[in-house]
Amino acid sequence: MAFADHYGTQSAIELLKQIVDYKNTYHLEDLEMLIKLKDFLICASFNPKMGSGVISNRMQRFFTTLAISKPPNDTVTGIYKRILNDHFRKFDKKIQGMADGCIEALNRVFQKILVEAKLSPTARKFFYKFNLRDVSRVVEGLLQSKPDFYRGEPHEIAKLWLHESERVFKDRLFPEDYEVYFEKLKKVTEFEEFEKEKV
Repeated sequence: MAFADHYGTQSAIELLKQIVDYKNTYHLEDLEMLIKLKDFLICASFNPKMGSGVISNRMQRFFTTLAISKPPNDTVTGIYKRILNDHFRKFDKKIQGMADGCIEALNRVFQKILVEAKLSPTARKFFYKFNLRDVSRVVEGLLQSKPDFYRGEPHEIAKLWLHESERVFKDRLFPEDYEVYFEKLKKVTEFEEFEKEKV
């Protein structure tokens, strides 16, 4: 967007404001031809880290402003646990009890990646942006499992969890970051979450 001028206006936003206000615009070639607009919608959004941008109040009055906060951690893990529990219902008894452990382990990895300063986006590591889509990708990978391939093999589900977590998280990291953070995290998570399931 253009910088705000002395009066706090931005030319592109003022042009949009005029179009919304008068519901018409002029043809680019023939300036005498007035084009009337009907049933149009303007939508704008910011991602959470970029939502500090300000537009003029004259333009903002046309919009409904919605701010959606991040859901609590318990809510998110609860949703994924229900999904995975429902999927594992078709599996053996040993595997049916693993859904909560898988999601708790995944949540632990995800939360530690989010707070680790070395895994934050930088100019060199601009793709180090982790969000709930990544958690969904891991769960989606677990949902591809079929009961016929995992009969009485709960440790294979743990391997699948590890594979999917590495596919989503590790493959995006530089080797030095993977060695230092993800490997250590993986060992802790495997021990704490999967050992209690006796996998």
